[in-house]
Amino acid sequence: MGREVKRGKAKKQVRKQPGWLRAVRGAVLALDVLVGGALLLTGYAGNVSPLSHSPWWGVFPLAFPIVFWAGLVMFAAQLVWYRKGALIMGLAFVCCGGPALTYFPLNIIKPTAPADAEKLTVLTYNTCHNILCTPEETDIAEYILSQNADIVVLQESSRLVASNAVGKERILADSLKSRYPHISFGGATGSQPVMSKYPIEPIHLDVTKGSFYNGDISAYRVILPTGRRLSLFNVHLQSYSLAGTSLRRAAENDSGRVLVLDKLVVAAADRVRQTNKLLQWLRLYGGPDVIICGDFNDVPGCYAIRALADAGFKSVYPRVGLGPMITFNDRYLYFCIDHILTRGDLKPLEMNRGSIRSSDHYPLTAVFVLE
Repeated sequence: MGREVKRGKAKKQVRKQPGWLRAVRGAVLALDVLVGGALLLTGYAGNVSPLSHSPWWGVFPLAFPIVFWAGLVMFAAQLVWYRKGALIMGLAFVCCGGPALTYFPLNIIKPTAPADAEKLTVLTYNTCHNILCTPEETDIAEYILSQNADIVVLQESSRLVASNAVGKERILADSLKSRYPHISFGGATGSQPVMSKYPIEPIHLDVTKGSFYNGDISAYRVILPTGRRLSLFNVHLQSYSLAGTSLRRAAENDSGRVLVLDKLVVAAADRVRQTNKLLQWLRLYGGPDVIICGDFNDVPGCYAIRALADAGFKSVYPRVGLGPMITFNDRYLYFCIDHILTRGDLKPLEMNRGSIRSSDHYPLTAVFVLE
């Protein structure tokens, strides 16, 4: 009997963890709670208005991709090494399932439509003030023609072709005009053009330069071949204006970092004002079938996307995409800031990102079926 008691004590002593291991696991648990909390904060921050509360609520969603991947790596590692930590991180991902699937959709099976269904293809592209047809830059025009979209929605494109275009540039210019007989320049600065195969009617918005808080917007009615009318809103929300010099200064000194942070919070507040104005115009001129597309300068799950979702608009990519998507390609800021949203009888079938790098944005092409 005495020997059995001694053996039991010996077993308990063997199972006892070293002090350093308990300390490491305790630190890991604390890190799990911290990262899990950050995941929830950045994932749901878009539900809070940066105008009603702190402007920082408009900045937090930018950190979601970083926290997402950090949490995913920790979860995978702890599945093998420390199950209790993996349980905490897994619970955080379950609670943050909506934002996670918006950022990283898992649509393995693509939607389908009958072969005779009426389809509509829309291309949106911020060309960053690049003229579409010049001797140096013809790839933008070539790309647009190669996609053969029914409607082409452009931002930061004050001119479509150079007035003195000759040779190849003139051929491309003529091809664009032949492919898209209906072209309208909208927005306060005239840099929000839409090119369409179908007749379009500009919707007059009370917008002048500066009235949209340094953003831009234009709106149109598109008359489809069946006679159906579709409202189209071309938006360009406030940019962070993070030039390369600002980022270099931020890396070098404190004053540069303060400047960047100031730009982040100011832009976040401006985008809320622009979103509120956009919602007013949507109530006035939206109609049943609406497409909103363009450069939102903000990520999925931001306040603008969530406010539009409350008004009945759904983002296209989370419904048809697979994995995360990046639409900005400059200054190592790998974010998805270009979006397409719809309301009404528009069922998205696919959405693809182009690889052309003539701008600091990638183009997006979406295919819809009209139900």
